[in-house]
Amino acid sequence: MRDQLILDAIILPLLLIVLKKNRFHLSHFKFDYLYEEWLEDLSSTIQTDLLVTKKMLYQQEKITVKKMQQTKKQVTYHIYSATKEKNLYFTPVELKSLTERYLCYYLFKGDDTDGQ
Repeated sequence: MRDQLILDAIILPLLLIVLKKNRFHLSHFKFDYLYEEWLEDLSSTIQTDLLVTKKMLYQQEKITVKKMQQTKKQVTYHIYSATKEKNLYFTPVELKSLTERYLCYYLFKGDDTDGQ
């Protein structure tokens, strides 16, 4: 569970960035206001989940997650806890894949069909 919370704390903010960037492309739709409302609802749900995740991490698990460095080949996150510190390394491709999986989860209300 702890690892899942850490992963949520890393990926959910990225998911919010993706949704924010997609809002600019809504003008191409005939009923763009419907999509805008839907994106706002989805963003609100993700923000709520992120808030719950951060609360559980900081208050219950005493863990802090910070993005330390980003290069073209790797993104480094530093995980602070009461007992240890460690770095997590992701390639941009890994982060993109994780973000896509999370987006599928939220778009299809948790009905992720790839079995993962």
